[in-house]
Amino acid sequence: MKRKENRDFTNINIKGYTKFPRSFVKHYAKLKTPVLFQKNKILDKTKTLEELDFANFTKTPELQFKKDSTSLYLYIEKKNANIFEGFLGFGSNTDESKLRLDGYLNLDLVNNFNYGEQINLTYKSNGDNQQALDLNTSLPYLCKSPISISAGLNIFRQDSTFSNTAQFLETSLNITANTSISTSLKLEQSTTPQNQTDNTAEAYKKQIYSATFNYSKTKNSTLKNQPTFLRFTAGSGFRKTETQKTTNQFIANLNAAYTFDISQKHSFYIKSETALLESKNYLNNELFRFGGMNNIRGFKENSLIANLYATLQTEYRYSPSPKIYINTILDAAYYENNLNNQEDILYSFGLGTSLLTNAGILKLNLVNGIQNNQRFKLPNSILHLTLIAKF
Repeated sequence: MKRKENRDFTNINIKGYTKFPRSFVKHYAKLKTPVLFQKNKILDKTKTLEELDFANFTKTPELQFKKDSTSLYLYIEKKNANIFEGFLGFGSNTDESKLRLDGYLNLDLVNNFNYGEQINLTYKSNGDNQQALDLNTSLPYLCKSPISISAGLNIFRQDSTFSNTAQFLETSLNITANTSISTSLKLEQSTTPQNQTDNTAEAYKKQIYSATFNYSKTKNSTLKNQPTFLRFTAGSGFRKTETQKTTNQFIANLNAAYTFDISQKHSFYIKSETALLESKNYLNNELFRFGGMNNIRGFKENSLIANLYATLQTEYRYSPSPKIYINTILDAAYYENNLNNQEDILYSFGLGTSLLTNAGILKLNLVNGIQNNQRFKLPNSILHLTLIAKF
């Protein structure tokens, strides 16, 4: 019996979306040529491309065999992946007995230059003279290499108390399609007015060197975008002020989310966020600001201040049809503020719904937040209104 000769996998051809960034084929899907032909491995690797937000398969990949070559044909079309997200929070202002309004605008531009790049712009305001602006960009597989770079600018202003500006640069390497490791440098500077009355805030300059492990995977659906991710960052910071030469600090962040699909109509969503700043002394203007739609609902955006916090978001979701789901809300948080010798446990609960409309996904969540062992008070409830539109 004559033994079959091994074949080489020699060519990858893309039909339809001719400007598809080929670096994703080589470094994201790990499809390379020439290599020994292994049919099952090749077809399995093509499936990872289905996770990309900016591309769709219009036809099942095909293999073509010739006497001296083996070719793979990918039938891909470009998909709109730009996202606009607008959020408004409506609540009562207990100090003035007025309606308080807070929220943010988020613009995510993806693959508009057919490079797989991502540009993100976010603006936040919490209704208490606090504003935050984030501008981030990510360039994958620079110069067709496995290295990706990200850079960003963050501006945070708290009325006339202080203003923080930070820039970062991150380089990352994909281990697999869903896993990467990265290193980054962040430069942060804070300014305070000369007539500053808050003695817990002081102008400073800081350098932060950190390393990150990141895992992310997205399961797309008509209404529910179900991301699974785990991102852990740890690093060292060096803070300088006029009164202190250098203060060494340790900084860590952990973010994770997962959706448990119980059945076609029932699912359970869980998301966690933890941040730690360890230092021998603290400044009010360097502490974390959290609270709001993205970590613990039922509280004003960025209204809570801590050097350590951990939040947990949970939702039980029931989807009677592909265009709507109803969800419960049960969130919890623990935080410490060593500057004020303060620690507390927070809770929030409520109900929500998400609707697929012609304009996009409309989310309504009514949530009540409880802290400091307070009793439930209906006026403390916040109505979160979010619109997510792809274009």
